[in-house]
Amino acid sequence: MSFNLNNIQKKIALFCILNERSRKYEIHATTGLSKEVNINKFRNVLLEVLNQYPIFRYSFNKERFCFSNNREFNISEIGIYNDTKDKDNFFKDPINIYDHRLVKCALVKKEEGFLFLLKIHHIIFDVYSGFLFLDNLFTKYHDEEDIMGNTRPTTKRENTKYYPKKIDDYNFDYLKKHIASNPVQYQFYIADKYRWDKLSIREKSAISIYTIAKLVFKATKKEDLIIGVPVPNREGRKNEMGCFINILPVRVLLQESKGIRFHIKSITKQLFQNLRYQNYDFQSKYRDNLLDGEFPIIYTYYPSDFEYERPSFNMKCLSIDFPEQVSLLHMTMRDDGKVDYVSSLKSDIGDEVKELLLNNIAEYTKEGQV
Repeated sequence: MSFNLNNIQKKIALFCILNERSRKYEIHATTGLSKEVNINKFRNVLLEVLNQYPIFRYSFNKERFCFSNNREFNISEIGIYNDTKDKDNFFKDPINIYDHRLVKCALVKKEEGFLFLLKIHHIIFDVYSGFLFLDNLFTKYHDEEDIMGNTRPTTKRENTKYYPKKIDDYNFDYLKKHIASNPVQYQFYIADKYRWDKLSIREKSAISIYTIAKLVFKATKKEDLIIGVPVPNREGRKNEMGCFINILPVRVLLQESKGIRFHIKSITKQLFQNLRYQNYDFQSKYRDNLLDGEFPIIYTYYPSDFEYERPSFNMKCLSIDFPEQVSLLHMTMRDDGKVDYVSSLKSDIGDEVKELLLNNIAEYTKEGQV
C-alpha cells in the first residue's frame, strides 16, 4: 500500500534526495521517566502507540516518490541500555530518508529513573506531533481513554488572497554577504520573571521577534525584515500526528519614529493572522525570493509544561531539537523564559542578545502599559 506526500513532505523529500548526508530534518527528543515506572509496561504501551498510527510505519519510496507501509514494530526494536553513553551513540547515528524505519526509540536506565529517547525523520513528523505523541503515551500508560482517538473532519478555506502584493518582490539576498563560517550558539533564561509572567504568549513572541529584527538590523542595516514563524497547520485536524507544520512570514518595518508598542501591536496582529490562515503556502508562492527556498530567519515558540504527573509515575520532556541548524538565524523561546539562539550572521553577539531582549521586555512593560 502506498501513500502520497503532502506539499511540505515533497519539499523535504527533494532536499534529502539532493543532500543525502544532511541531518537537517531529524528530530531528537529526550524524555525523563521517574524511577517508579514499570519499564516493561511502558515498553509495551510504547509498542502499542507506535503500531496505532500508520505514519510510524511509513518508509520513503524514491522510485515512486511516495510512502510505503511497512510491517508493525516488534518489542525488540525498543532497546534498553544501562549506560548513559548509549544516549550519545543513539543520537549519533543519522536517520536516512531511505531507512526502513523513519522513527527509532530506546530506553536508557539511570539511577533516578529512565530516559526515553526518540529519533524521527521530519518528513513524517513535526514537533507539535511530538507533544501529542507524549500526551497519548502517558494517557495510555495509565489505561485511560485515548484522547487522540477522535479527530474533527478537515475543513477547507480559501486563503490565496491573504498576503498583500507588497511582499511579492521581497528579496533575502541582502543576507548573503553577512553569513559567517561558523554559527554562534547562545542559551539563557530570562531573569525578570515578574515582567515576563505578566505577558501573554503572543506578546512574548512579538517582543522576541522584534528583538530578532533589531539584531539583524545591527548586522545588516536592513530596516525591512521578514521573519518566518512556524504554525501548527492543523485546521480541523487538531489531534492528528504527522508532518503538517508550516512557516509563515511576519514582516517588521523598523522605523525610528515608531515606538516599541507600535511594532509589538503590528507583530501580534500578524501572528494572529498566521494562525487563522495557517494553510497558506507562502514558501512555494515566494520560493524564488528565499535563500535556498527557505526562510533564513526563524522564530519558534514552545510551551514549557510538557510534564505529566501522577502519584505513581511522572514523565517530563527534557528536550526536543534538530541536530542541524535549520536557518541562518533561529531563536527558540519557551514559556518558562528559556531562550536558545543560533546564528550564522557575521558581527554576531553573545550577551547582547540577552541584554536587548531584557531591555525590550522592560520598555514594553513599563508601569501602566501592560
